[in-house]
Amino acid sequence: MRETDVAAGGAGCDQAASALEGWARSLMAAATPPTLERTLAALRSELARVAVDAPAFEARQLLAEATGLEPARLIAASAEPLAEPAAGRLEMMLTRRLAGEPLSRILGRRAFMGLDLRITADVLDPRADSETLIVAADELVRTGRLSAPRRILDLGTGSGALALALLELFPDAVATAVDISAPALAVAAGNAVRHDLARRIAFVAGSWFDALGDPVADARGYDLIVANPPYIASREMVELAVAVRDHDPSVALDGGPDGLAAYRAIVSRIGRHLSPDGAALFEFGQGQGDLVESIVLAAGLAIMPRGAPTHHDLAGIERLLVIIRTACCRNQLE
Repeated sequence: MRETDVAAGGAGCDQAASALEGWARSLMAAATPPTLERTLAALRSELARVAVDAPAFEARQLLAEATGLEPARLIAASAEPLAEPAAGRLEMMLTRRLAGEPLSRILGRRAFMGLDLRITADVLDPRADSETLIVAADELVRTGRLSAPRRILDLGTGSGALALALLELFPDAVATAVDISAPALAVAAGNAVRHDLARRIAFVAGSWFDALGDPVADARGYDLIVANPPYIASREMVELAVAVRDHDPSVALDGGPDGLAAYRAIVSRIGRHLSPDGAALFEFGQGQGDLVESIVLAAGLAIMPRGAPTHHDLAGIERLLVIIRTACCRNQLE
């Protein structure tokens, strides 16, 4: 997630939702029901009024969900009337959106690296910025700095976004996905089934490496370990945008007093689970790169050089650290 998603979208939402009351009923009050084209225009206007980033796109998505039509089909069906049941569904969804609930939460799904993932209140809504991690892993393999991984570990899997995207990218790999939340693992397992990846991934409940037991029992280690752990300082939780604070699970956001508790817990034991030639990719919060690096180095691990374009998010902010086991390995890989 991006902690820069601050209160934008929250101000005035209560007034907007109140003003919306009866919106669909008034739209349906004409002598003839409104066409889908007219409804779409009214939706765009309401969303633009509260400064939604992409009102035209969201209007199409909401209307498609309410009518059961594919978004592309709305153009061909633009002259068709809006049925009353669809109008009621649309009003409920628009009320939620104007109150600050993200579109993905309303629809119950999120696109991530070409995967259509189901999401619920039990999992973090995977953001496009986290696709940086997948792109970076691909770049490491394509440039020969990392062999194509055979064994992948995703710590704090949530919806399964990272693990499943990596399995799609590396067809010879298998993965283990860990999460402390059993409901989250159920969502991730469902997504694996949806994308025909269930035979290549195991889901384990527990806290970070505690879920995996004794690493001596499996000396091979993991070729690629990934994590997007909670990194928001506890005191900053109240400052998050409504879309994040009120709709993402706090266990996936709250990183303790300084936002770094999860990194300390993971890094202290990662050396026992990472294969000799493997790498770990961690996402971190804005401005946390030096702090996470110091935790890694203090544990006797090394990092690949920072600053690569693939380590930055869509806004150009550094978000990713690549960890390897020793400085010797780092020199060989550069």
